[in-house]
Amino acid sequence: MSNFRDVSEKLTFLDHADAIAAFGDDAVAEGWKHHFSGPIRTFNNWPFDIPRPAGKDGARAKTGFLFLASGSQVHKGLDLLLEAAQRLPEARIYVCSYFESEKDFCALYRHELFASPNVFPIGWVNIYSAKFQKLLAETSFAILPSASEGSPGSIIQCAQGGLIPVISRYCGSRWPESRIIENLTVEDVTRAMEECLAMSVPEIEQLSAAVRLRVERDCSRAAFHRRWEEILDEIVGPVDTIPA
Repeated sequence: MSNFRDVSEKLTFLDHADAIAAFGDDAVAEGWKHHFSGPIRTFNNWPFDIPRPAGKDGARAKTGFLFLASGSQVHKGLDLLLEAAQRLPEARIYVCSYFESEKDFCALYRHELFASPNVFPIGWVNIYSAKFQKLLAETSFAILPSASEGSPGSIIQCAQGGLIPVISRYCGSRWPESRIIENLTVEDVTRAMEECLAMSVPEIEQLSAAVRLRVERDCSRAAFHRRWEEILDEIVGPVDTIPA
């Protein structure tokens, strides 16, 4: 596939590193331990401050899933999601990514992406736009069956907007509020989506509120500064407080 991320396993830069600070959670740190024996500290990504949609129709939104990503569609798991969508006609999937730049992917998944009545190929979207506000209003879940991430910004941004993360265990944001896709298979993606579709509107609204609180507590600018103060203290010793 064009634009697929072919990343070398030769991490030569680690030969000169004294410590690692990486986006993600403990699962990400465990991955680094295969290549590095020094201190490893993780921190959360953070969202841009954008308004949340008002007057959301919970009954309509409960079947909506938003795929918000950048390039490398196979890396991000769009292939798995499109195949799962064929098994779940009641689900609505909005695809917001740079898929148009990957001609071979679009050719291979032409039917699933462009001819499926429950899949909406949006393309790139500005998160400050009215279009993104409408997408947040139309959906309840942000889905990303990615093969490798570290606290993905798209998921954090969607969570700030109240969407419930439905993510692979490789995403590095394994919150209690998240729904986890354990294995990168069409079956597991389908199973996770079925669990979401089985939720009632009150359950979704309660979980959405918990997700927003999680972001405000753990992914704010202030939380980022606090965490980096901790990281620097742990790795290099006490330092002057970083201004907020």
